[in-house]
Amino acid sequence: MSLTYDDFLKAQRDLVSITSVTPLMHSPSLSTMIEGNVFLKLENTQITHSFKARGAYIKLRSLSDEDKKRGVVAVSAGNHAKAVAYHCKSMGISAIVVMPNGTPSNKIKACEALGVQIVFHGRHLAEAFVKGEEIAKKKNMTLIHPYEDPLIVAGQGTIGIELVEQHRKPLDAVIIPVGGGGLAAGIGRVLSARWPLCEIYGVQSEFAPEMAEKLFLYRSSTAKPDITIAEGIAVKKPGVYTSDLLNDVLLDIFVVPERGIKQAIVHLLIHDKQVVEGAGAAGVAALMENKHVFYKKNVGIILCGGNVDNSLLVTLLTA
Repeated sequence: MSLTYDDFLKAQRDLVSITSVTPLMHSPSLSTMIEGNVFLKLENTQITHSFKARGAYIKLRSLSDEDKKRGVVAVSAGNHAKAVAYHCKSMGISAIVVMPNGTPSNKIKACEALGVQIVFHGRHLAEAFVKGEEIAKKKNMTLIHPYEDPLIVAGQGTIGIELVEQHRKPLDAVIIPVGGGGLAAGIGRVLSARWPLCEIYGVQSEFAPEMAEKLFLYRSSTAKPDITIAEGIAVKKPGVYTSDLLNDVLLDIFVVPERGIKQAIVHLLIHDKQVVEGAGAAGVAALMENKHVFYKKNVGIILCGGNVDNSLLVTLLTA
């Protein structure tokens, strides 16, 4: 399916009264840092506290009655699982969620509270997918992919439409976290159509820079860390569909260190009063690590999620 601008507009109409139009907030502290203006798109305040609620609903509503009766399988490190579980509960659809081992406990508990069955498998998302596909095939259930699906991308792209409506003058640059690529692909397609001169950047963690390696030949001079606090973008296997879209819309992908993500989480909490998880803070980390790129520019940053583990937050604040 080749997405058109009308597909994003349709998704926006379908999400009315289902998801929130999240605020676009000016950040004085980050603006001072680059002597420009920085605006934060607060998807951490979305229902389920993540942008994933958008695409998950658009996909689920497209299923036939028979598909809904058979149920669905979602593979996720947390936010996609929570979004699928949330909508399945309201739509009366049974769901199985496959999560990697080591998924933060707060995300596990959120899914448990929504009544889905949870299966743990693998060290990261790519390994969890093996189990998810196996379960879906064995039980004849529909796999709700977190990013490799045009309907998912259409839902995530509605954030781009909101950006254009909220900041009517085109921004100079927008920074978007990249895991599997669905978020950046959707927003990127919208902004390329409406703000053709806007520079669109992705950001990944040094734990999982696979999309940067694939599209921009990124190579690290140091070994990748064994763990990450940005599990929401810890995707070791880049999407095929999404990478093709990203290749057309991204100017570059920044790869940020774990240290930078931790600093960004603390900065957002202290200076902007925003509770943001590792993946959600990655865009701010990219700005802080590359201030010269954004000097005197008007920049938008997508804070894609706020499901941070409380114990991690305490640790970062007291370190």
